Amino acid sequence: MEHFPPVYPFQEDKWFQLCKRLAQRAGFSCDDPESLETVLFRLYADMLGDTVRRLNQTPEKHRRLFFNQVQLPRLPARAGQGIAVFQIEEGYGKPVPIPEGTLLTAQSQNPEEKPVLFRVRKSFSVYPMKIEDIIWADASQDKACRVQGSFIPFSATEKGFGSHCLKLWFHRAFCGTEGPRQIRFTARCKQNGHWKPLETLADPQKYQWKLSSGNQETLLQVSPAGDSLLLQYEGLSCTGDACLSLESLDASGIGLELAEVQVFSQENEICPDRVITGDRQLEPSAFYPFGQPFTSCAECYIFCGNALYHPGAEITLTYDLEMECTQETLPAQPENIDFKWVMRRPLPKPEPEFYEAYPIQACWEYWNGSAYCPLTAVQDNIFSKPQKQVSFTFQCPEDMAPRDFDMLNGYCLRLSCGICDALYKMPRNIYTPRIENLCFAYQVPGEPPFRAESENFGDKKLLQGIIRPFSGPPCEGKTLFLGMDALPEKSTLRFLFHMDGFSPPGQPLEAFIEGSKGSCLLEDGTRGLTCSGMVTLQVPEHVIKTRLFGLERFWLRLEPSGKELFPPILGIYPNAQAIENRVRHVFDIAAAQIPENRQIPLLPDVVETWVFCRSNLEDAKGPREELWKCYEGPEENFSCGFYRLNASTGLLVLPEQARFPYGDTQAIYRIYYDVSDGIKGNVPAGSISSLYEEIPFISRVWNPMPVVSGSVAESDDSLADRIAHLIHCGGRTVSPEDYALFACDFCPLVQKAKCIPGSPIQLAVLLEQPELSFPLVREELELLFKKYGCASLFGTQVEIIPAVPVPIQCTISLIENAVLPKDLHSRLSEELTHFVDPVYGGPEQEGWEIGSLPTVGQLRGKTAAFLKKEGLQLGDFSCQIKEPGIFEAPGPLFLEWRDFK
Repeated sequence: MEHFPPVYPFQEDKWFQLCKRLAQRAGFSCDDPESLETVLFRLYADMLGDTVRRLNQTPEKHRRLFFNQVQLPRLPARAGQGIAVFQIEEGYGKPVPIPEGTLLTAQSQNPEEKPVLFRVRKSFSVYPMKIEDIIWADASQDKACRVQGSFIPFSATEKGFGSHCLKLWFHRAFCGTEGPRQIRFTARCKQNGHWKPLETLADPQKYQWKLSSGNQETLLQVSPAGDSLLLQYEGLSCTGDACLSLESLDASGIGLELAEVQVFSQENEICPDRVITGDRQLEPSAFYPFGQPFTSCAECYIFCGNALYHPGAEITLTYDLEMECTQETLPAQPENIDFKWVMRRPLPKPEPEFYEAYPIQACWEYWNGSAYCPLTAVQDNIFSKPQKQVSFTFQCPEDMAPRDFDMLNGYCLRLSCGICDALYKMPRNIYTPRIENLCFAYQVPGEPPFRAESENFGDKKLLQGIIRPFSGPPCEGKTLFLGMDALPEKSTLRFLFHMDGFSPPGQPLEAFIEGSKGSCLLEDGTRGLTCSGMVTLQVPEHVIKTRLFGLERFWLRLEPSGKELFPPILGIYPNAQAIENRVRHVFDIAAAQIPENRQIPLLPDVVETWVFCRSNLEDAKGPREELWKCYEGPEENFSCGFYRLNASTGLLVLPEQARFPYGDTQAIYRIYYDVSDGIKGNVPAGSISSLYEEIPFISRVWNPMPVVSGSVAESDDSLADRIAHLIHCGGRTVSPEDYALFACDFCPLVQKAKCIPGSPIQLAVLLEQPELSFPLVREELELLFKKYGCASLFGTQVEIIPAVPVPIQCTISLIENAVLPKDLHSRLSEELTHFVDPVYGGPEQEGWEIGSLPTVGQLRGKTAAFLKKEGLQLGDFSCQIKEPGIFEAPGPLFLEWRDFK
């Protein structure tokens, strides 16, 4: 091999003669023109001649690889493999065992093809259980998402559910009117062990305050006020218990602690809504409560909506009182003159005595639902003085009730007076009270909440003592939660995870059952949720339901250990098991019946073979028990290499050493072999129609994913094509880069190529005139891929698509509108066009890769440098370039000039 002559002929015949001469030295014979060696040498000579014509040299790796791979082993048949999901009939509550080898049938998409047989690889049991809820949570995002159907795990774009919410219930603090209200909130605040000012909770970007009562709810305006918060609202009428809620809009509230929570409710200068006396409605700002002049046993009703009802509060009533005095006397009588006394001095007349008439037995009263009751704090002589400012305080009665009065409803106070005898005597001074500027004020003492409750991601919890309201998702990192309706104890469960694509493999999952200790993972076929596969779990002896996200379930917790990008999950299915399209056959043959050529006919497309022997020899100790044992040759196990199997014809060739020990001619060889349907194993998803053997209580069997394609036994032609392909790709497994290089090397019309792995593989080619040449290029490449076996070895199809040229529009201007050279526009356009050329352009003049475009900064710098050489200075520069797609390349460039502004 080291003395390969440095001769590089162009003719294939000369290459073939050279290969034959060198091959004979290595022990190969080329006498048979139809032998495999001759075919390979011909193929190699053709390849070398073509290589020399293209590159004018022969790569040394090609020569070495050829002689290393001539004795490449033949590929055996391979069974198509897949995963089936089993479902128990509804209502049947017991596990159903599925034995190993249970046969399933799948109908191909082509109705003319016969059904494909599959068998269950291992025994397992189908359990009556289903997934009720699927929730993923990411502690780093402080987010949880309940999903149905397909989903992208741990995606920052998906909308999460649940919130951080603290609810505090109060009896009396918020009772009152619908008008503007102001409540003072006080508490001691800590976060993660450090004291925090209470004004932190007033940030509207992080926290939201709400107040609700009954079916009413309103947002609160929050503002800091020293060491407390002022909560302002209006439009909510509360007559019973009220709920004050604090919602954390992000994760900033986690670790918060509140202690000594109290609310203080107070309001001043609450004016009455209506004042009614008799059948008249008076002006609330100034009125005569008992008429003008006043009358005995008069009544006045003062309504103030809900502002009067604050159980436990101190209510202060203030008003300005003016007593208007009206003097009334008897009419003057004619005076009788006694003339005999005219000359005498008249005696002085006595001053008339006036009776003082003012409202007595005045009383302030409230309505308790059945009768009016006096306010104990009110004195009886409140109208005894002629003029004064009145203010008195009373405790709001617990039994105060609203009153319907002349189509009006609300809380009210009644002011009444008794019988005044002076009103019926003459002369008299009548003192009529006039009330002005009547208003109420109340103050509720600090009230702690009688109930505190937190809600985080659906989980509600009563809080006592120090309030720790907000907590993140019930995990430390990225976690997938499966909520099961049942979880059989001491069982082995298999879940199928169907992914849309794959990502780089990560560490195996960590799997736990909430309420149990230790990991329950046995096997992770998803490589850390990065590809489709089965996850096998071992359920311990005792499992219990736990409550997470507000749901009581048997929770399975799956934690990927890395920070990988996870592909979308199309579905998660319990009760899954691996299947393969192979059928087992048993063949017995006596040693005496083995043909002289030692070829035993089996079925074609054999996947796996085992050979066992049985002996009934007698020895001195008596007859031996029947014994089957795997045949072993003098050096190694029989099934490892002491037979040759032509999988295309199904002939098993036993070697000369295949004699049962002790020369027993009555020995029997039992041959177990599995046969695959080969390419028919590529069965689409959902095509398994029924069980081949009826199993009770199984209602459905289906394959959510397509069955992985098997392959038939490799023929001589396929082996030759594979060797040729290995020569071309350098002995490596075909990669996406190989497809791109292959297209550029073997198709001169292809200027650039880019390959994107997937199913199918997408190969984008850049052509000079794609509308004319693309059909021809696609046909030529597909023939080349088929000839050299690239697509079949990679395991999927290749989709050839044209790269999309993206036009680039540039607009420039100069700072000085000077006279420009005539050819400046054409030279600059030529310079930029060469820069954006996808084949020879770019910063390094190596072209632009498909999927990348020049940036605005690169074009601006190129233009400025060119103008600087011309003694000009660039003014404005604009360019419209969108984000490049994966199959886009720079297209034609259009240059436009404009005046500088």
